[in-house]
Amino acid sequence: MMTTPRSTPADPATTSGIGAGGFGGRPTPAGHHPIESHSEPAGSHAARFPTPSAALPGLSPWPELFRRPVRYPNAYCWYVLVCALDLMLTNTVIHHAGAIEVNRIAARAIELGDFWGLIGLKVCTMIVVLLACELIGEACVRKGHPRDTGLKLAEWAVAISAIPVVLTLLQLAFVAAANLMLS
Repeated sequence: MMTTPRSTPADPATTSGIGAGGFGGRPTPAGHHPIESHSEPAGSHAARFPTPSAALPGLSPWPELFRRPVRYPNAYCWYVLVCALDLMLTNTVIHHAGAIEVNRIAARAIELGDFWGLIGLKVCTMIVVLLACELIGEACVRKGHPRDTGLKLAEWAVAISAIPVVLTLLQLAFVAAANLMLS
């Protein structure tokens, strides 16, 4: 393998774009990733099972919805945070404060799968909400609506999901205050 001294910059046409000297000062051919240097043998998984895009050139196996960045990443981060807080606080109240789940669907998920059932239910509802926001946002852009209804839906999802979190925090505060008064 040919090496170049660190003091002389490597030819930009032969480097991988990771610093002036390629990866670790060594030049790499254009379009070649230094870590993924292995090639697939003839009997490999990739050779036996081509991807749909390789079988049908010009067609992507994923719709446009899954190939582009999400529309409202900030709102989605808040939504995932609030949903995670809801899961943690629900588990804390049920297992440590002796409360019961009042939502019948969530109570059935807990009955069938314990806390993992509740996690599965929450993840499924999160996927539905996020897909709805993306699809509605896409429709608004396509039709040229001045208001972004997908963003409003994402913001409302955060606000509605925060209600149980706030109520659970208040419930925990009352339980803690009652325990302090009793002791």
